[in-house]
Amino acid sequence: MKATNKTSQANFPQKSALKKNVSLTWLIILFSILFGGRANAQVTVTGSTGANATYSTLGAAFTAINGQTNQSGNNIVITITTSTTETATASLTGLATNSWTTFKISTIPIYLISPT
Repeated sequence: MKATNKTSQANFPQKSALKKNVSLTWLIILFSILFGGRANAQVTVTGSTGANATYSTLGAAFTAINGQTNQSGNNIVITITTSTTETATASLTGLATNSWTTFKISTIPIYLISPT
């Protein structure tokens, strides 16, 4: 009779399970690196006078645009790059002297703007 060394398989993870866990861990790390930095930069304003910047909410972007005294002839574009939660009403007044020529709000690709 041949002697065999029976080591309990329960004590050692299978190679395929270990590979899956390592792969999943790297996938989570990669995802965090690629998309984690966008959380703070959600709304970008371009084409304005004095309000071109990146904001955390649409309301903050509107407040910056409303705070400028002259947007005459501007083609303002607001781009939303990730979902945003508005903690207050976002109002665009258009009270600046000689308000903008065009105003466009777009998302990349589709994100939610939701109240708290």
